[in-house]
Amino acid sequence: MKPGKFQVDGIRGAIAKKCVAKDVDLEAGFAGCAASDAEETHACLERNALCRACVAVNEADGLEVDCDLFDDGTANDTCPPFVIGAQTCTFDEFSGFLFDTSVGFLNGALAGTATIACGNVDPVTGSAACQCGLGTVEPVEVDGGFACIRPAEGCALGEVSCDGGNSLDYSIEADHDIGECESHAACASQCETHCGSLGAQVYDSGCEGFCDGGPSHGAACTNDNQCPQGSCRGRPAHGEICQCQCIDYGQVSPGGGPSREGGVRCEIGVAVDIEAALPCDGTDVQFAIGTRCIPFTTETSFAILRDQDADPGDVLGSESYQGLPLSCPDLSQGTSGMYIGAVFNTFDVPAVGDVHLLFSLGCE
Repeated sequence: MKPGKFQVDGIRGAIAKKCVAKDVDLEAGFAGCAASDAEETHACLERNALCRACVAVNEADGLEVDCDLFDDGTANDTCPPFVIGAQTCTFDEFSGFLFDTSVGFLNGALAGTATIACGNVDPVTGSAACQCGLGTVEPVEVDGGFACIRPAEGCALGEVSCDGGNSLDYSIEADHDIGECESHAACASQCETHCGSLGAQVYDSGCEGFCDGGPSHGAACTNDNQCPQGSCRGRPAHGEICQCQCIDYGQVSPGGGPSREGGVRCEIGVAVDIEAALPCDGTDVQFAIGTRCIPFTTETSFAILRDQDADPGDVLGSESYQGLPLSCPDLSQGTSGMYIGAVFNTFDVPAVGDVHLLFSLGCE
C-alpha cells in the first residue's frame, strides 16, 4: 500500500461529502491548490499530505528521501525546497527612492544590497517566515547634500506565500491631527478608536510635545535635548495634538486581493539622514527621517497622509507601488528579477515637516 493511502482516502471522502452538501467553491476553499475540479483538488491534497509526511520523516530520522518524487512519482516541483534560505538582492539600475514634502521632492537611484532569509515552507499552507534586512547602501547625492541610508535591526518577521493566495498587500492611512491629547497613552487610545473605524489597526501613534524613547519617554518636552536617547515628538508650535497612523494588512485602495505565487511581505529596518557632505558620519545632518521598520512587499502597497503638517484638509502622497515576486523554487536559487517596495509616511521631520516616502528595490 502506498504510504499514507488510508489517511488520504479518508480525507477524500470527507471533502467530497462536504463539497457536494455545501456546494463549496473549491478555488476559494482550497486556495493553495487553486483547482476548480474536485478530483484535481483531491490529487493536490494527497500530494501535500505525502509531501509533508516525507519532509517530517526526513527531518526526524536524518533521511534524504527525494520528497518531490515521493509525493506523486514525478520530479515536478510539487514538493518544493522547504528551506528557501538566505538570499542577497543586489539593487539593479531601476532601484530608487522618493521623498515628498511640502518644501519639495528628493529622489535618487539606489546602489546596495538587501537580504531575504526564509525558513521552512509548510507544504500545506505554502508559506514560510522570512527575515529581511538592508545591507550596505551607497550615499545618494540630492539637493542640499547626501541621503545616507543605513540598516537598522529589531523588525518583525515577514512571510512568503509560495502558492499565492495569502493577501500580502497593505494600506497605510496617516492623519497628523485626530484631536487633542495630554499623553502618549491618551493618544494611543484615540488612535485605536480611529483606526478601528477604518477597519484597520494602529501602526504608529504619539502625542506632540512629549518624549519618544529613552529614559524620559512620555515626559513633556519642547526639544530633543530634553529627551536623552530619544526625541521630542512633533514641533512645539502644533501643540498637544495626536498623530495617528493606521495600517490595513491585505487591503489597498481601491481593494486588496490574493498575492501572486511567491509573494513576500516583510519589514526592513531603515535609518535615513540627509547630511550636508560626505562621509555619512552624523556630524552635519540637515534633517533626519529617523529609524523605521518599513513594510516592504512584492505585492501592492499604498499610503496617504492627511492633515499634512497639521493643516486641516491638506493631503500628502496618495499613491501605490506594486512589486514583482519570484516563484519559491526560483527564490531558493537567488533574487534576480524580484521587485520589492514600500510606501509609507513619517511626521514632523526637522526642517521639512511631514514626509511621504517610496522605496523600490529591484534585484539584478
